[in-house]
Amino acid sequence: MSQPHLPYTPRAVDALQALLNSVAEAGEFTDDYIMVLTTLCGQFGDLENTVVMGALRLLDMSDSVEKITAERSRRYLYKVRDIEMENMFYVCRPSQRYCSCGKFLQVLSSDAIVCEHVLAAQLTGALGALKESVVSDKDFLEHS
Repeated sequence: MSQPHLPYTPRAVDALQALLNSVAEAGEFTDDYIMVLTTLCGQFGDLENTVVMGALRLLDMSDSVEKITAERSRRYLYKVRDIEMENMFYVCRPSQRYCSCGKFLQVLSSDAIVCEHVLAAQLTGALGALKESVVSDKDFLEHS
């Protein structure tokens, strides 16, 4: 059974950002945050297959999220691992609500806030657990 999510609105985005700020301030991710995130992001299918649980599984995997920054232009993106295929990565730009994963189109069509990859990038950043790399602007284009 599906639990509705808050639609993608400035209010929902503000609520997600406030939660991420709280996570960053607390330095931990508690069950209370999971409940709030499930309300924000919705629950589609069983609990194991939610956006929130997918993001949490990614957080449990080593090196699942990497922030790549272009040296000169300072542009950046996140490279986020696929949960099931170890050598598959997606390009995410959380500030633009973008992910190269196949679920991204479902996110847009459902008017949800984010997919699990974008949420994992945001949570990893809030927890200060990001692997970060600086590359030349030319090399950055290869990741884009």
